[in-house]
Amino acid sequence: MDEPFVTTRQMGEQVDTIYALAVKFSKNYWNILKGHLDDSHADTNTNSTNIRKTCEDFKLYMPQFRDRLNDEKLQDPNAAAYKSAAQMYISNLEAIANNMLLYLDNPTDTKASASYQQGINLIPDYEASITTERTQYLKLAGFTDEEIKTLFATTGYSDTEAPSSNETASQPSETSDSEAEPSDIAEESAPETSPAETTPEEETPTVDPAPESTVSTPSEQSVSTSPMVYRTKSGSKYHDNPHCNGGTYFECTLDEALSRGSQPCKKCVR
Repeated sequence: MDEPFVTTRQMGEQVDTIYALAVKFSKNYWNILKGHLDDSHADTNTNSTNIRKTCEDFKLYMPQFRDRLNDEKLQDPNAAAYKSAAQMYISNLEAIANNMLLYLDNPTDTKASASYQQGINLIPDYEASITTERTQYLKLAGFTDEEIKTLFATTGYSDTEAPSSNETASQPSETSDSEAEPSDIAEESAPETSPAETTPEEETPTVDPAPESTVSTPSEQSVSTSPMVYRTKSGSKYHDNPHCNGGTYFECTLDEALSRGSQPCKKCVR
């Protein structure tokens, strides 16, 4: 009989860092999209163009964030439920964007409209599931309640608090039509995105704003659309894994790393 896998604090921290940042980056994109959906004062054509551009960014970056969860060096069987919750959250956001694009292309597509709205309504349930599974995993790795709260605070969960040991959160009760199985999109073949073109003769469809019951968006939040990576202050390489080679790294955008002449690490950047 095989011995059960033991999750060390070091492994737990490494896995949590990768998983939590993938969720954080995905949530940042959702906050950008929600801001456009809530912007009732914007010009209709301009706002629809912004929504379309952000949805195209979802299609480009969500698969990359999901791929971060599959780092072969950080496969912990005890993190399976945490990983699954994060994957479903990211896939749901990607499906929302896909259905929103279908609706923008065809405003009579009531199925696409209903699907993206249902996906938006499910976001709080998915976030609650991540909170629960993340907390349970960190406890298994030996972290205390106070340490877990600190980890939540340092990874961008500004509107989600770590539950106490006697709190639980339920998994989403239904599967949305928008919750399509994610397809593997190679980073090299990711399409170039550009704002949708409109002419004065065309009437650009508007997308219904996100329901008030969904996740709140900070009033002042500016998020770069460039993926986040890690680099040393003087290093020539940038990394996807903040623990690569045991160095001390600082988070920055991919654009910033490239502008400083940094090259991708051959070990952790796919």
